[in-house]
Amino acid sequence: MKAQEATAAIKAAWNAVDALMDDTLAVTMDRIVAQVHVSNVSDLDHVPGRLEISDRGAGAGNYPYEAHKTLDGVRFFTLLTQEEYEGLQCISTTTPN
Repeated sequence: MKAQEATAAIKAAWNAVDALMDDTLAVTMDRIVAQVHVSNVSDLDHVPGRLEISDRGAGAGNYPYEAHKTLDGVRFFTLLTQEEYEGLQCISTTTPN
């Protein structure tokens, strides 16, 4: 049955992501984007590529920034507090290339 195949594939995807990350919060998919929300920036070390940080804008509450990487069209991200953001900025400005 196709519905059972689809649900098995969704569960397998969750299990694969959860095995890779220390703490996966959510895996979401729609026709445009697939996203994996992880609990902290260190989880993004498991994903190859350049770490990018974005300002979430007004109304973002306690998590005004977002750190993310994209691999094969899947966006991996975590939300950052002001303190976490400042800690990452400090590391990136003191770490030699």
